[in-house]
This record gives sequence, structure tokens and C-alpha cells, in this order.
Amino acid sequence: MTNKNTELKTENPGFLYYIKPYWHLFLAGLLAILIVTAARLSSTLILRELVDKAIPRSNMNQMLKLAFLYLFLIIIMGALSYFQSIISVKLGLKIVTRIKDELFSHLLTLPVSYFDKNPVGVLMARVENDTEKVKSLFSETGIMLLSNIIYFFGMLLVLFFLNPKAAAIMFLPMPLFLFMFFFVFDKLKPFYEKVRKQYAKITATTTEFIQGIEVLQVFNRCAYAMERLEKDSLSMRNAEMKSQIIEYSTMGFMGFLGGPILIVLVINISAPQIFKGTLTLGTLLVFIEYGMRLLEPLMSIGENIRSIQQARVALKRIFSIFELKAENKGSGKEAVFNDKIEFRNVNFSYKDNEPVLNNVSFTVEKGSTVALVGASGSGKTTTISLLCRFYGLTGGEILVDGTNLDNFELYSWRKKIGLVLQDIYLFPGSILENV
Repeated sequence: MTNKNTELKTENPGFLYYIKPYWHLFLAGLLAILIVTAARLSSTLILRELVDKAIPRSNMNQMLKLAFLYLFLIIIMGALSYFQSIISVKLGLKIVTRIKDELFSHLLTLPVSYFDKNPVGVLMARVENDTEKVKSLFSETGIMLLSNIIYFFGMLLVLFFLNPKAAAIMFLPMPLFLFMFFFVFDKLKPFYEKVRKQYAKITATTTEFIQGIEVLQVFNRCAYAMERLEKDSLSMRNAEMKSQIIEYSTMGFMGFLGGPILIVLVINISAPQIFKGTLTLGTLLVFIEYGMRLLEPLMSIGENIRSIQQARVALKRIFSIFELKAENKGSGKEAVFNDKIEFRNVNFSYKDNEPVLNNVSFTVEKGSTVALVGASGSGKTTTISLLCRFYGLTGGEILVDGTNLDNFELYSWRKKIGLVLQDIYLFPGSILENV
């Protein structure tokens, strides 16, 4: 596997980087949205034609035509909504599969020291759960956001076309509603960040406890494990509850007051014009219908923004991995071992001021057998890890036939090494595949 695509993403190109290869799916979904939105807007205008023209003239033929047109629009909306769902799911799956592939490819290039500092559970949360959040951004959430925005401004355009004055007055409260939306969701962002971090922490802790279940049981520490997980879960629950209480109380308050306020404005503006004959009853019905619907896309946009905020947090965490530098592969010189390996004044420490190896020097001749003997923690495994170039030296150098080990191409050197670890890990698959 190469990390060609990974190197591109270290520049953080954004959403377009992932959408570009599948632009035809995105455009197909967008076209479906436009047609469905036009059909939704037209259904109310059919009602206007029915009230203003067909009923006053007692024109049964026109009424039937309008009824069949309405039925046709319903069928079109249903078919295209289904098509749009298929397209959005396909787009989201293709993008998230690509992200996972590139993320895993990049993880394989990172030094061992990164995995020492990051538990398996945290990495699993990023590879699986964070990418699933991103998938919703490129599929249902992104599609619904576009649909709601187009539908909202489509209703405003129709209203301005029918009666600019009434539409302008109805539009007056909208900036206030939008301000409240963005203000609330900006305040919710820290809660979303905390929930994601807590989720990763819970996943990491659970993974570690399951891997070490024998230790927990033999030392009777299962109760401690449950208590720790319960504490972390409670912290995540509290953060999530606070965010949802703020979000839904704000949405409920706006939905409860917004609709009636718009209807009152419509009636007060339109009634005098109806009495004067400058405004038809059908147009009033359109204003009332759109007035009742006008907040629906806004409420949905608010919900979409919440999901997008969560997806942005997840995407930020994913990009933080892509920005990590891969292992140093060396100058590209092919590794050669014909004579001896020499550790010359080697120093190494995992943490500052906590040396594991201090001024270590020894030589291993080719064909000889050397045993490293010492107490636990004396540096035996660390010495082999340095020879495998899992870590960089703090001081000194390792020479192979007089050449600094760092000057060899990394993978060509590792091909010359056979390593049997103390703890054997079997990968999923057959014995042959593990060998």
C-alpha cells in the first residue's frame, strides 16, 4: 500500500477533495433535489388555481386536470425522493470507504511510538465512528441541508412574486430566527467536542479491559473496571443531555411561536387587500400554507447544522492523523549486511530525563549468536526495537558494516530481520497467511 493520497490530504483540501471523484453522483442527487423542491412548491400553487379559477367557474374539466396534475407531482416526488436516497447512500459509502482506506494506509506508515501513546480503542473510534459521522455529512445530512435551503428560498421567491409587500413583511423575523440558530449551535460546539472525546475514551478503555480480561478476573478488578466505565459514560451522557436540552428547547420555542406569528402577519396584511379585491383568496391560502411551512426547513437546517458540527469535529480528528509524519525511510540506500553490527555509545529514552539505554556499546559479528540478559526493564526489548528502527536514537549511532543504520532505506533493512516477539499475535486468517 502506498500513501500517495495521504500525502495530498496533509494539505487539508476539504470536502471537495472527496466529492470530486464522484461528482456525477453529487450532481444527480442535486438535480433530484431541485425537481422534488419544484414539485413541492407547485403543489400549493395548484391549490391556488383551483380556488381562484376552477371553483368560481364551476369548471369540472379544469378541476380534474388540476387533480391529476397534483397526483402526478406526488408520484414524481415519491420516485425522485427514492432515487435521491439511493444516490446519497451510494455517495456516502463510496466516500467513507475511501477515507477509511486512506486513513488505514497512513496509519501503517506511522512510527511505533505513535501507537505507544494512542490506545487501540481511540484509533478504532477514529477509523470507524468518526468516519461514520463524516459519511452522514456527504450523504443524508448534506443532501437534506441542500434540500432545505433550496426549499426555503424557493418559498420566499414564490411569495415575493405573488405579493412583494406581504412577503417582505413575512421575511422580517427571519434574520432573527437565523441568528438564534447559529448562536445556539455555536454554543453547542464544545459539547459536541466533549461527547466525541468521551466516546473515544470509552471505546479505548473498553478495548483495553476486554484485552486484559484475564488480569481483571485473576486480581478481582472487574468491579473497578465497571466503576471506571460507568464514570466515563456518565460524563458523556451529561454532556450529550445538556446539548440536546439546549437544542430542542430552542427549536421547540421557535417552532411554537414562529408559525403563529407568521400566520397573524399574513392575515393582517392580506385581509384588507382581499376586501379591496387586489388579492385573491387562493393567494391568501398560498401565503398561509407557506407561512406554516416556512419554519420547517429552518428547523431542519438547524438539525442539519448540528450533524454537520459533529461531522466537522470528526473530520478534524481524522485530518489530525493525516497530518502526522510517516516513518523516516532513510536516504534510499539499499541495506547491506556482510560483516558486523555495532552499537556505538547508544542512548535512548522514551520520556525526557528517564533514560532506558545510557552509553551502550557492543558489536555483533555476522554468523555469531548473542544473548541479551538482564532484569525486566533493563532495555533488552528496547535494544531490538532500535535495531528494527521502531524508534529514533536519543544519542550515539548504530552501524552496519560501518554505515549508519539511518542511511539505509527502511523497508529494505527490515526485510533482512526476522523477529519473534515475546507475545505472539495471530492475525485473522489461516496459519499460512500468518507465516
